[in-house]
Amino acid sequence: MNKYILILFSAIAFPFYNVYGTHNRCGQITYKHITGLTYEVTVKTYTHSPSPADRPELIIKWGDNFQDTIQRIQITYINYNTNENIYMGTHTYNSPTVYMISVEDPNRNAGIVNIPNSLNTTFYIESMINVFDPDYNCVVNSVDFFLTPPIIKRQNDSKFKFNLTAYDPDNDSISYELVSCKGEGGLYIPGYYMPPNVSINPYNGEFRWEDSTSAQGEYCFAAKINKWRNGRNVSYVLKDFMITVVSLPTILCSYTGIDSLLTDAYGNYYITINPNDTLNLKITFTDANSLHQTAIHSFGEIYLLNYPAIYFSDSSMNISNGYLQWIPKTENGRKRPYLLTFRGYSLDYQTVNDISLFIYVIGNNDTVCPAIPINYSINDRNKFSNSINVFPNPAKNSITIENKGNDHQFYVISIKSILGNEMLIENIDFNTTNTSIDISKINNGIYFLTLRNDKKQIVKKILIQR
Repeated sequence: MNKYILILFSAIAFPFYNVYGTHNRCGQITYKHITGLTYEVTVKTYTHSPSPADRPELIIKWGDNFQDTIQRIQITYINYNTNENIYMGTHTYNSPTVYMISVEDPNRNAGIVNIPNSLNTTFYIESMINVFDPDYNCVVNSVDFFLTPPIIKRQNDSKFKFNLTAYDPDNDSISYELVSCKGEGGLYIPGYYMPPNVSINPYNGEFRWEDSTSAQGEYCFAAKINKWRNGRNVSYVLKDFMITVVSLPTILCSYTGIDSLLTDAYGNYYITINPNDTLNLKITFTDANSLHQTAIHSFGEIYLLNYPAIYFSDSSMNISNGYLQWIPKTENGRKRPYLLTFRGYSLDYQTVNDISLFIYVIGNNDTVCPAIPINYSINDRNKFSNSINVFPNPAKNSITIENKGNDHQFYVISIKSILGNEMLIENIDFNTTNTSIDISKINNGIYFLTLRNDKKQIVKKILIQR
């Protein structure tokens, strides 16, 4: 009897598991300030459309020991057998500090080349939210938004460029870095690897893959988009994206019309204009094979302004032209450039290649944290350092953070290598004297431990030695 029940259970349970999982391809979490300590959060996931798995709702963790179920408000088919799912929720925090918003869901897509056993790997995304910026005595209003689809194809025998095309509504500066994809509990996925010759431009977010030996199939990547204010990293988004490598007949594509522009010290194309001047730009995307059909699109913040840029395109089989006209207003002048991306498509094979440039509009209208300030006093940060002790140091598999003061509130702890690679980040609540942190998965070496919240920050150097 017991044997019969076990067999019956197996026959039912495993098909159910396959329906439940294996569909998440990539995604991100963004947010915007509503009022006070209330934020509206948007979660976007991109899922394999043929999969029977579906999520009309997701569980979101707000980072303050609370979680909610948020509903899907829209599902749209975009490309490459992919659905874009949009979920929204609102949350009010109890105190102004730093929190980690996260979503995890079983499971990732099957067959991802650079994630071993991806079928059984949990999908995870996160965003760090700093609801209070002590240097400006105000909230962080929003975090980076993305204007291009995060799933594309690349031809294996060509140099490839793809831009995430992020922009920040707060007019804060943003930077980009490639990091490992994360799995269950926000931990780095065991066995995950970056293919050869992969990089990202830290200034404009242009991802490059200059390798022709990678196996065909789907690859997952994660970019950490950092938000900077007054030289401080006030928040970030961990954005997952996917690139499919395909082997095709040689496709020789090129751009003209941008190569004559100036480049800065980091190789970024740029244009500088005055407010009320007219910018006219023509970019041509050409496929050397006259029988291939092409197209060219454009993405950027300048299309979302009160006085937006105008863009249109035309195509004649293997040649596509993009035409841009923009007359920026005085209100558009700022120190930070506008990022613009052109995306050329080879429609026969659905492959793409991007090219990007910065547009500087002369002016000084950068607005930092324009929301109504919240009243919150700033205490002497130096006293905080003396009240915190980290031991043992050197450490093996765990460290203890001792709180010798009477400061009982939330903090974010991060551990970074001397090269700046983030090895651990999590929230802690100082409601006890001692808090233990597991570091058993971090290799031997010298690291910097940072502990901070809305008004305090300390950095301690630790040595992990086993």
